[in-house]
Amino acid sequence: MNIHRRRYTSELAAPLLVKELTERANRQQTYIVRVAFALLFYGAFAIMAYNEFSISAGSRFGAGAEISRLAINVQLAGIFLFLPAMMCGVITSEKERGTLELITLTDVSSRALIVQKYLGGLAPMITCLLMALPINGVAYAMGGLSQTQVITGSLAIVLTALNVGAFSLMVSAYCRTTLGAFAAAYCLGTIWYFGLSLVCGSGVLLPPGAYFYRPSELKLNLASAIPTLAITASFLFLSHKFLLERANAPRTNQLLKWFQELDRWYQDINKQFGNVQLVKDRGNDLPDKHPIRWREIRAKAMAKIQYLIRLMLPVEVIVIIFVGLANASRHDIAGHHLEMVVFVLWMIVAALLTVQGSSLITGERVSQTLEVLLTTPIPRRAIVAEKAAAVRILSFIALVPLLTVALGNWYLRFYDNFYLIVHALTFLVYFPLIFWFSVAVGLHQKSRYKGVLFAVGLLFSWCALPIVLTSAIVDMHPFPGVEKLRPLTLFSPASVIIANEEWGFEQYFSAYRWPAFTGPSALIYFPIVLNFTFHTALAIVFRSYSLRSAETRLAAR
Repeated sequence: MNIHRRRYTSELAAPLLVKELTERANRQQTYIVRVAFALLFYGAFAIMAYNEFSISAGSRFGAGAEISRLAINVQLAGIFLFLPAMMCGVITSEKERGTLELITLTDVSSRALIVQKYLGGLAPMITCLLMALPINGVAYAMGGLSQTQVITGSLAIVLTALNVGAFSLMVSAYCRTTLGAFAAAYCLGTIWYFGLSLVCGSGVLLPPGAYFYRPSELKLNLASAIPTLAITASFLFLSHKFLLERANAPRTNQLLKWFQELDRWYQDINKQFGNVQLVKDRGNDLPDKHPIRWREIRAKAMAKIQYLIRLMLPVEVIVIIFVGLANASRHDIAGHHLEMVVFVLWMIVAALLTVQGSSLITGERVSQTLEVLLTTPIPRRAIVAEKAAAVRILSFIALVPLLTVALGNWYLRFYDNFYLIVHALTFLVYFPLIFWFSVAVGLHQKSRYKGVLFAVGLLFSWCALPIVLTSAIVDMHPFPGVEKLRPLTLFSPASVIIANEEWGFEQYFSAYRWPAFTGPSALIYFPIVLNFTFHTALAIVFRSYSLRSAETRLAAR
């Protein structure tokens, strides 16, 4: 009787928290994420431990500080990578389902709603972070790690989780849709946590505070926790403010409104310089053919060529200035900087193509317009093909800054035409591959948020796992002939991009003694041909699967 009374009292005290934890405990996805996090975390520890224990026995002791630092870095990376995705939908999901108004009618106050949603979103990440306790125990037993370092490391992790969670909750309270909150959490979070620290030149005001500077000074780390907790409280205060102000915010295409404002600003400037018009706006002319494509271009900001060109212009100017400054500096430093720009631009373009492809059909499901499209005489295969054709404009626009950086690297490499050809082939192969892969994933999802999340997660795993696992096995050298496993990294789309910028192509098949590889040219060309052939075939498979399965997946409930 007392047990039931205590349980009933706890549910009355925090009903939303109990609801959140119960729903997460009943989801299969929760346990899949925990197992995946545990495999990645303990796998990284196993590789580190192998490298440490492979040294002489006398040097094993004292390595606990390095292992603890690795464990903390992995946990911090997991917080920044996964916590925004886990918390950006805690309030927007209620808005999309239309249940937020029902919650406000209950006895739960708005402050209690924020606190319970906050704790319920943090709970899965906290359970994942608890997996590091055995590793910290092993690291402490190996020596070289003081109690102060253990406390400051744990403090840094807790502060980071609380701060990033509050930031993601604030974004979720402000945004209307989960997809918008997902994009805003990562874009604004990158600017806030990494851009601000670069500008200020210090990370004391941001989590993890002073840990990376003085991990052995407890008082300094405790002092740095005060501003971090103040910023976290500010995020929670803004979450409560946005919840009250934007609970019934109308559904609008905010991105389209921003592009229209930018378009009017460009037009005012253009009138001062001859009123040059590169792309003519056809106004409200009805299409003679391809109505779905016409509808996509008219309705979506990311499909209007004039908006994309005007958005690309400032990005292109920044890239040109950066390339010019890099070419004016030392060649080794300039090449490294331009390589980083290539990687960053590729990640941005891949994210844009993934979001557009995975939400190609799920966006219609969420907007409840898919049923209307299915009543038209247009074949379902043609619906997917025409919607995809409208996104093709984004690929051509995104190609411009990437090609600009490639030309800058081509000049730094003393007019290396081979580098430029490989770079151009990556555009032709990987752009359609990423897009149609995302379309195929999005066809199996009911919500836009899940489609984007699954597509981004699968694409990241596809790009990273072959390189990370193969490199880890090869670098550990557990058996003879392990270098022959190096070509397995070619199953990653990112392998050719990284090899073209960093390590070259000779390493892939250098361990083989085939007669065809007696010359250096074969060692260079064969990995490229193998990678591009494989991924071109995959792009064709994903495209044909998406168009063929449109007949059944579009009508799926």
